[in-house]
Amino acid sequence: MNVKTRIRYWVEASDKIKLPDGTEQVVAMMDSMILGLINRARKGDAYAFNILMDRLEGRVADRVVLAGDIDAPIISEQRSDIDYTKLSTGALKELAAARKHKNG
Repeated sequence: MNVKTRIRYWVEASDKIKLPDGTEQVVAMMDSMILGLINRARKGDAYAFNILMDRLEGRVADRVVLAGDIDAPIISEQRSDIDYTKLSTGALKELAAARKHKNG
């Protein structure tokens, strides 16, 4: 049995939990796990709170969305009017030093 199958087996099992009034109730293991997260969040566990909020509200995107005119020209700081293959070693070194100085 692989790990995924084992996890699914135990998550689908039942668990006995103690309710606030002191009685016990049999619930699905998944419900027991969710109640455990809620309990931790109520006690101030920020990680548990964030997990619950990510599931409820959706996780905040960790990506950058580019927008604009697809046909607009790309603006670059590099000079395209220089044919670097025709420059001497000294001229290339001067350009490199100037660029390094400009960029810090």
